Amino acid sequence: MTVGGLIFPSKVTLGILEPDLIRSNSEYDDEFRELVVTDSDGDGIGEENRRERTVITEAQIATRTLDRFFQAEHGQSPETRDLELTFHFRGLRAAGLVAAGGRSVIIIGTRLIEIKDRGGDSIIDFPDPPGMYCTGARPSGFLGTTRNLWVCTFAERRQSINEPARVQI
Repeated sequence: MTVGGLIFPSKVTLGILEPDLIRSNSEYDDEFRELVVTDSDGDGIGEENRRERTVITEAQIATRTLDRFFQAEHGQSPETRDLELTFHFRGLRAAGLVAAGGRSVIIIGTRLIEIKDRGGDSIIDFPDPPGMYCTGARPSGFLGTTRNLWVCTFAERRQSINEPARVQI
């Protein structure tokens, strides 16, 4: 049983990586732990063969990092452009984002596409490139023996599927 809830949730659109599909199509380099880049259109620029599904769920955005993010859009330069999103396992389960064994499928390499208010109006979107990618994911909010929160950091840089089992508990 998962208890509690998010205090000020927003709707977030995520690009969830499909690592098994990527590996089965030989689009992932296990040695370098990154997506294979190929020039599919002949323009001399390699494109990632990123396989993801789009999911909308609720998350709470850490206001201190969001405030710094908006300041950067208005000419001030914060030291980092990262966001911390907190997800409740109840919402993750409802969105189909919990795998067998109770692990969240929001892993390093997950792409943050957009943040909306509860009414569905866009607050901010993240064009790719540079995109906003999950660079860290961890459980939090333990109540007794039950974890109920999943906290992820998203930053403006690409990350590979860098050993997702290492960052998940």
